[in-house]
Amino acid sequence: TSNLSACNDNGTPANSADDFFTADVTVTFANAPATGTLDLTGDGTASVSVVGLTSPHTFTLVQMTADGGAIDLTATFSDDAPCTFNETNAGTAPASCSVAPCSITAIGTSNLSACNDNGTPANSADDFF
Repeated sequence: TSNLSACNDNGTPANSADDFFTADVTVTFANAPATGTLDLTGDGTASVSVVGLTSPHTFTLVQMTADGGAIDLTATFSDDAPCTFNETNAGTAPASCSVAPCSITAIGTSNLSACNDNGTPANSADDFF
């Protein structure tokens, strides 16, 4: 992989599940079949006809999930399925760039004191605890 972009929050800054980045993916091969496609699967997907294709081939702007993990990609020829290569660590994806929204879930009290009349037993308006 090369030319990895920064993380894109996909317009949803509070949702990390849809964060993505793009990268160029270069596949080097020999003896390609005369028909079919060269297919990229795994963390990113792309496909190109093998007609006139030369090695290496670079898929540009392949979109993948921004999750901070290893990039796992597989290249396969559609008309020569046994000719497959899997790279489990083709680079490292950028981390998610969305930020979870603030969440306050509870307010509680403890250690309550007795009522204090603030020295004015006839005035309840200034009582406190």
